[in-house]
Amino acid sequence: MLYIIASPIGNLEDLTLRSIRILKEIDLIFCEDTRVTKKLLRHYEITKPLLRYIDDDSKINFYRDKLKSNDIALITDAGTPLLSDPGYKLINIARQNNIDVTSIPGSSALMTAVSLSGRKMNNFIFEGFFSKKSTDQLILSSKLRYRTKDTFLFDSPKRINATLNFLKNKLLERDVIVFHELTKLNEKVIAFNLVDLPLYDFKPLGEYIILISGTTIKYSKIDEDFSTYIKKEIEYLVTNGLSLKNSAKIIADIFDLPRKDIYNIWIDKN
Repeated sequence: MLYIIASPIGNLEDLTLRSIRILKEIDLIFCEDTRVTKKLLRHYEITKPLLRYIDDDSKINFYRDKLKSNDIALITDAGTPLLSDPGYKLINIARQNNIDVTSIPGSSALMTAVSLSGRKMNNFIFEGFFSKKSTDQLILSSKLRYRTKDTFLFDSPKRINATLNFLKNKLLERDVIVFHELTKLNEKVIAFNLVDLPLYDFKPLGEYIILISGTTIKYSKIDEDFSTYIKKEIEYLVTNGLSLKNSAKIIADIFDLPRKDIYNIWIDKN
């Protein structure tokens, strides 16, 4: 059996009773960092063998053999596994070998931020960690300019100020919420408009989540960055079997843009 266990994101008391019981009963724990997991286990007086897990194809046979002969828990340093953390390959290995998999729900930094946002959250988009690649950053900023849904990003403490300045330069005026050190004693939830960013200085310590509000303007000028992104998306969809008409419709629906404008971007490419 493979158990997917959510770990505390800051406060060790947030591990669920069921998770504690399972961790005491299983044979082996796959974890992100053995040092971090040892601290958690020590708090609950649990002693189990630990193995560092990474999504590495060269270790498939090793992971398969361990799964076949042990009840195993997969746990990350903080939060729910697979949410911007490794683990999806392990689950696929288990299922391909008819090994049962179940999830033990618990802490999630993303869902904690959602519940603290104070915004109507029937629909939102999670983009994972803000990319270090400049091309990916430009594509994301173009999507954010046209996206009407709220967007969540994870970001590292070393890059938080640079990321916010980048967003300010690209989005100009947009409401954001910065979540810092959730569930910890110095937890902070800071809501402001990017125009006022110079008034804030975020410390390069701890974990950050950024909520970027969706635009209230459904349509504005399509810029060069966005056009480049659209061309790549249409090419991907067409290459994978969709008609040009359906591809343009899908992208137009996503961004609340006229289909003819999306189609014309593709025509200009050719």
